[in-house]
Amino acid sequence: MGYQSNLTVMKARVKGSVDAGLIAAADYYIAAMKAKLASNYYTGGAYATGHLLEHIFRTDPYTDSNGNRTILYGVDDEAMYALYWELGFYKWPSVYSESAKKWITITRFPLKWYRVELWVPTFFELQPRLREVFLAAARPVMKR
Repeated sequence: MGYQSNLTVMKARVKGSVDAGLIAAADYYIAAMKAKLASNYYTGGAYATGHLLEHIFRTDPYTDSNGNRTILYGVDDEAMYALYWELGFYKWPSVYSESAKKWITITRFPLKWYRVELWVPTFFELQPRLREVFLAAARPVMKR
């Protein structure tokens, strides 16, 4: 019997192992972000509510336009306010008026810049561990 190629089987194993690694790494990162957001996001946790934590998601792995297996994670449209904190924004100081029963903006003071970066610094902080998690999930699939 001559040589028989298992290229199709090998391609399926590589794709499966990359997908398993991407899912494991994304889930690890999301769990770390949820822990960080729950404990100290937005000036000591004042704005980190269950609402934000419930709207963190990841996609299933897919092939992007360049042929690379990719996975996306972040917050959905319901919690886009997290993006404003991450990128930064200016805000006028305001006070609550008991007599008017509403918030009043104080425009004679300068704007205040708010920014709390957590997503990108956490990603770079976790890079070595994410590689380990990826490989730990990918290796068993390749060995099948």
